[in-house]
Parts: sequence; C-alpha cells; structure tokens
Amino acid sequence: MRHRAWVGIAGLLVTFTPALADAPAGVVYRSADKRMTVRFPAKPTEQDHAGATPGEKVHVATWIDGDKALIATGGPYPAGTAIEVKAGLDNATTGLLQRFHAHATAQTPLTVDGVQGREVAFEGPGPYDKPLHGAARIFAVANPPSSYLIITVQMDGKPDPNARKFLDSVHLGDKVEARP
Repeated sequence: MRHRAWVGIAGLLVTFTPALADAPAGVVYRSADKRMTVRFPAKPTEQDHAGATPGEKVHVATWIDGDKALIATGGPYPAGTAIEVKAGLDNATTGLLQRFHAHATAQTPLTVDGVQGREVAFEGPGPYDKPLHGAARIFAVANPPSSYLIITVQMDGKPDPNARKFLDSVHLGDKVEARP
C-alpha cells in the first residue's frame, strides 16, 4: 500500500514539476482598477495615500529589501478627467524626478500590451553618502483616462537583481495576469 502511495506521489511530481518550473516566480499584484499587474518577489505592503486632488486616494504597493525598493501604483483619473498621453507621461516623469530629488540619466519610449509608456532611469542623492539609482516605467491611457507607475530604487549604489524582472513583469489592459 505504501509503495503505491509513493508511486502515486512520484507520478504527480513528474506530471506537475515541468508546469511549476515554467510558472513565473513572485507574487502577482493587481491595481485597484484591475488594469495593471506586476510581479513582486514576495508579498508587497499595500497602502492608500492622499492623491493630488482633495479626497483622491492613491493605492500603492511596496516591497522593501534592505536598501532596495520596488513600488507599483496606478489607476483611473477622477470621472470627467481627460488625459493627453504625451502630457501625462511628461507630467508623471517630472513628478517622479522631483519626488526623488533626482535627474534622468535616460528616457526611452516603450509600448507594453498596446499601452504607450516611457522607461526612465534616474539618479539622485541617497542615504549613507551613496547615490540613489532608480528606474521607472510610466504609462498613460487616454480611454479610460488612467496612469500606471512601476518604480525600482537602489539606495546603496549597487544593482538590484530583482529590478529588471520586476519592470519586465508589468502587464496592462486586457493582458493583465490572472491571480493564481
């Protein structure tokens, strides 16, 4: 009887191990409007923050590991707000750089899942007398009016092995990942 149980377990492992090996690593985070997903290395901390307009709430997911942080936020604009995509990307880029007291070292246009965006690499003063390095993917959508921001920050001057995987894991619109 035990032998059959072990054979059954071994059969299940052989059957499901390839599927599990192909599954992307990490924890799927989905924006509140369900129009953006991104994979964090582990479960992020989620909080609501005050937005730019009175009464507006911005939902932010953050994962911090020592001197490295991964951040995701985004969603729709208030009802009746129109957005011009290029202006939205420009304003979000300016706000990002101001928030981190940083300057852009590179800006590259990109499209992910049919949504226009921009990848911004930036540097600024960091703690411990070391430079802060970061990268962000910023997206703006005209219909429905919304924006999404994915940020990686390294505060110790060393590269973060999770940063590129995090940025590349973003999906938008109809291409969002289903939660496992």
